[in-house]
Amino acid sequence: MVKEATLNTRTHAVSLLEAGMLIHQVAKVVGVSICTIRRWLLRFKADESLQNRKGRGRKKFVTMVAKVVIAKTIGKKIKSTRYISKNLQSKGFSIFHVPVHSYLRKNLNVRPYKPQVQPKLTEKQRTVRVEFCNERKDGSFNTRKRVIFSDESPFQLLFHTPNKQNDLVWAKSRVDVPPTKKSNIMENHGMGCDVIPRPLRPPSNPPKTNCDIRLLCGSYIETVFNIQLISNERFRDDPREKIVAR
Repeated sequence: MVKEATLNTRTHAVSLLEAGMLIHQVAKVVGVSICTIRRWLLRFKADESLQNRKGRGRKKFVTMVAKVVIAKTIGKKIKSTRYISKNLQSKGFSIFHVPVHSYLRKNLNVRPYKPQVQPKLTEKQRTVRVEFCNERKDGSFNTRKRVIFSDESPFQLLFHTPNKQNDLVWAKSRVDVPPTKKSNIMENHGMGCDVIPRPLRPPSNPPKTNCDIRLLCGSYIETVFNIQLISNERFRDDPREKIVAR
């Protein structure tokens, strides 16, 4: 898109023409086409004015109040351009997400970033896991048979998955974007009876009902992992052989 010439440039071109220069020479000096010079000359002869007419061009949808509202969204979570435009439309401003995006990028010079998710495991937990594997990597087959490892699978807790398109933060750099935490818990259980501390080991007399086994496993999981057992699935495995967390 060609940038419009300023009023000083137009006045300078007309003054050169009145001084006796040819049109193609003036066009070369000013840096515009010959047709543009002729159009400026005709406009000057018509009303002796080179200013733009009022009401000319496309009206701006981003008003001063809308600019203030858009600027306040910088650094806040879940502020996509569609979310901002809907918020402005609810307040009576006829504006869509494209002008909002253009104003944020070109005028405010900010970019959309996705918040980085904080890791589930701390450095201490990682060290303990490596030590656990190194201590038992040379164990016997019977020892490994008594341990069950399940896959790590995240799942949402008590509410739906949010729209990832709205999970944006407008900022000048990624350093200004605060990290976020996902609203889920990590299911990762796999330990045997030889690993359980002595106060938490299953009793010598195994429980006789499925409900007792479920309560026993739930108490163990809540104590060790500091989470609450929310599944109603029954455990049918012998707790003397292995602890299963589903």
